[in-house]
Amino acid sequence: MPRRYWPVPVRRQSAGSTSHSGAFGPTTPALLTLFSARLTPAIRPFVLWLVATLVPIALAGLLYQNTGYIQFGNRFSLDYFFGVIVLLALLLPGCGKQTLFRVLVLVGVAVNLFGAITFGRAWQFYWNGFFPVP
Repeated sequence: MPRRYWPVPVRRQSAGSTSHSGAFGPTTPALLTLFSARLTPAIRPFVLWLVATLVPIALAGLLYQNTGYIQFGNRFSLDYFFGVIVLLALLLPGCGKQTLFRVLVLVGVAVNLFGAITFGRAWQFYWNGFFPVP
């Protein structure tokens, strides 16, 4: 019989957000536009050095086992978030003028405003299958 290393039953998230941090997609959807960027030869060396700097910093945060217990947003990604914004500015220089980018920024503001208003006050919006939520 195989040994179970994770004894806690995993439940499906029915609705809402988890109370253990957040992902870049929902909280900062404008960063998803980085996937549509094209690397030009003029900025290639700088972008490669920036990515080579960001990867170890991001890995240190991603491999860190403290989740902050209960939080909203990206607390541990703040260490490398500025570099990601610089990467966004380098790869998409005119992105602030695009309507889709502006809409994604407003969606990110709305999601974070929702988190600022409800987190710690309205727990019915947050799912937590492992630890008791007050």
